[in-house]
Amino acid sequence: MPTIRVETNVKVADEKDFVLGFSKVRIWKHSNETATPSLTLDVKLASETLKTPEALFGVILQQNQTFCFAGSLEPCFSCSLTGITVGNPGVNQAVVREFTKYLEKKLGVSNDRGYVFLQNPGANNVGFKGETCDIVFAK
Repeated sequence: MPTIRVETNVKVADEKDFVLGFSKVRIWKHSNETATPSLTLDVKLASETLKTPEALFGVILQQNQTFCFAGSLEPCFSCSLTGITVGNPGVNQAVVREFTKYLEKKLGVSNDRGYVFLQNPGANNVGFKGETCDIVFAK
């Protein structure tokens, strides 16, 4: 249900590694409803950050695109995370920080060459298993 979409003008050497790695980047360890910074930051991001099983994540990569950012065709990116668990300001900051670190590591693009967009459409506006998520997760 959370979907990460990355668009870039960089050619990714190993698409599968890039896409599979993104759904595993870990930023926080969660205890009940409280997010606390992890002492050991391993590269497993979105799943634990948003308290969402990796099995529900989708990652889309559009690479090697014609893409101009800040008036330049130098390497750049646009990254969006859409999901019903997006929205906590503290977690959002960590997501942006770690996503841009991951993009820099995997694409070689600095964090000033793109934007990360965080969107929460609401559970009643996302469909899964033939129903909206507010119904699916109420069961």
